[in-house]
Amino acid sequence: MAEGDSGAYRVFVSFRFAEAENEAKALGAALHALGVKAFVSGEQAAGEMLQHVIQEAFKQAEVVVIMGSKTYGAHSGALFSTLQEMNLTMKYVKRGTKKMSLFRMFDPNDDFEEMAAEMALEGYKYKLWLPGQPIPTGAASEIAAMVTKLTPEEMGAVAQVRGPGNAKDAQRGLLRQKTAGSLRQLLGAGKLSVKSVEVATERIEALDAEYRACMDAANALHEAAESERASLVEIHDKAKAMGLSKLLTDAKVASDENLSAAVEWCRQQGAEGVDDLEGDAELVEELIAYLKLKKIPAKNIRTALLGVGASSSAKSPRRSSAKAKAKCVFVSFRFSEAESEAQKLKRALEAKGVKTFVSGELTPGVSLQDGILGAFKEATVVVIMGTKTYGKNTGGLFSTLQEMNLTIEDVGTGEKKMYLFKMCNQWEEMEARACFSHKKYKVWMPSTPIPDGAVDEIAEMLD
Repeated sequence: MAEGDSGAYRVFVSFRFAEAENEAKALGAALHALGVKAFVSGEQAAGEMLQHVIQEAFKQAEVVVIMGSKTYGAHSGALFSTLQEMNLTMKYVKRGTKKMSLFRMFDPNDDFEEMAAEMALEGYKYKLWLPGQPIPTGAASEIAAMVTKLTPEEMGAVAQVRGPGNAKDAQRGLLRQKTAGSLRQLLGAGKLSVKSVEVATERIEALDAEYRACMDAANALHEAAESERASLVEIHDKAKAMGLSKLLTDAKVASDENLSAAVEWCRQQGAEGVDDLEGDAELVEELIAYLKLKKIPAKNIRTALLGVGASSSAKSPRRSSAKAKAKCVFVSFRFSEAESEAQKLKRALEAKGVKTFVSGELTPGVSLQDGILGAFKEATVVVIMGTKTYGKNTGGLFSTLQEMNLTIEDVGTGEKKMYLFKMCNQWEEMEARACFSHKKYKVWMPSTPIPDGAVDEIAEMLD
């Protein structure tokens, strides 16, 4: 494994798949050859969540490369589109915590189609790179120089070295030469003693040894991870061929662990796929027990394989229709930050005849997860109490992170409406910033009264 594959991403390439995928991959490969790890979306391992991978790569990166194609910055409805990537990049560039490199990938006499991109990127220095053309001369070296202590010319020398591992060594060799040269200059100017130079040289050599040991450890970890990922890819392929991926995805339990267990169970039973299970209640119940599924996913599996519950399914449109006519609101909040405000809002809405769900008030005998899921499905409006750590992944089955993601998804399909309260100066969670950066909101700081008109506005959304 090449050393360039280990460690954090140093460059994040932001691009639109339909317009600049090939160019983004070419740039990623060029940076890789220079020993600089660059993230290009679409190259994550099987089983990894795309949203999580993109966010982590963006956090790690020191430089964001914007592939400014014609519709760059379009709002695609995704949680992390080029619009969110651009907005976050501008924010961090202004703060000085990230650097940006901009390519303009269409006629410079034309404007971006997206007004947001035209406004955000206007005035920034760019390199022209039209689709289908090679990477502009020196561009990769200039970007690599932004994350190293080497000049673009020195990175050009590194580019002559074949292989990312060797390129990494070339980078360090040049840095050692520059350090040694600086030490000699200081010695010649009488600002350092011979002893100081000797001590500094010994320290550099010790750091080199530490670096090699760290790289060996990182390589071993990477190789183990690659082996695990290869196994996951094989399992996903088998599960797809056997029909298990669709079965478990429809039941909303298609985790890597469940897919692996389902494939193994089928192997033990001699089943080649879901076709062998259809209509066999005993085998279906054994599969459900083996996967340790909860009631709702188990019911979905039975319906898919046995047709059980078909009659009740036929009634579901009428139930859904009845629920659609009801006034149902789901309040999504973090207990530690907005419980009292959520209860206050519930009382105000129910005073207007609006049925409102606030977690913590479940029917006896109903599990927390089932209660929350049932209320979320029933609701036609979700109120987001956007406090400081809203959207934090707490490890729970249904935290505000899952509620936020499902809400954005359902709003995008038109199944639900969303009302957003911003209850802090700045969201801490990257996921919340990405989701809400372009959404309309009403400010409601904790321990203050409900903003004027907010209750009526929420109620009107149900009409």
